[in-house]
Amino acid sequence: MPLYGSERDISLFRHLNKELIDRIICCEVGIYRLSLDDTAGDLYGEADNKVYYEPVKISCLINRSPQDYSADEMGQDYKVPATFAFLRDSLVERGIEPKPGDIIHWDNEYYEADALVENQYFVGKSPEVAFTVKQHGWNISHVITAHVTRRSRINLQDVRSGITRDYDLPRNI
Repeated sequence: MPLYGSERDISLFRHLNKELIDRIICCEVGIYRLSLDDTAGDLYGEADNKVYYEPVKISCLINRSPQDYSADEMGQDYKVPATFAFLRDSLVERGIEPKPGDIIHWDNEYYEADALVENQYFVGKSPEVAFTVKQHGWNISHVITAHVTRRSRINLQDVRSGITRDYDLPRNI
């Protein structure tokens, strides 16, 4: 039987992580999930007018890379890669299962999720796939790598309108 990684150890780290991320750091983002039932695709399975569910606000750790500017015949553009690390317990509590293609709203930018890493285990073990001792180990976090996407591409805000509105709600929810 392993010496470390028991339920008591996991409970301590779970409590410390939740307090650190939710109460001390408190950096919240909004996650928009793609509604596949409401999004009409074309012959190739692509959709111009994607429909998203209402955003879910959740705390996370963010690591944003510096902006990278590029220019071509279409004009100037910039790329900003970022990683968003969520506590798995917080995602399970809210019923969120992030996937590539989801939109994360943070710092007045919309990030499209590229990849998901969900294999950060406490003491190197996951209780879901353990062979012998099921009460040791813990799946700690989900880390999403994402990039800034254009607002006109995701269809959450009306970017081509000259009308000033009094409210700032996404229009495709």
